[in-house]
Amino acid sequence: GGLICLIGQLISDFYIYYFDFTEQTAGNPTVGTLIFIAMLLTGFGVYDRMAQFGGAGTAVPVTGFGNAVISPAIEHRSEGFVLGV
Repeated sequence: GGLICLIGQLISDFYIYYFDFTEQTAGNPTVGTLIFIAMLLTGFGVYDRMAQFGGAGTAVPVTGFGNAVISPAIEHRSEGFVLGV
């Protein structure tokens, strides 16, 4: 969980430094980026291996939300695009 928070802080600092966000306005794009990264990692099967190692530390941050959203869609994709997703 701490490593995920560290990555989130680095992303936030990236938005502040390169896009002139303030600390308050950098929060939303940072959260969106973390959710997107978690969804990509879940799709490639990497996030599940991270969760086995990190335990609840991967479920508590916002990345756990991204994983929870995309996992059922991946699981039920065999039912077709409309019904599965």
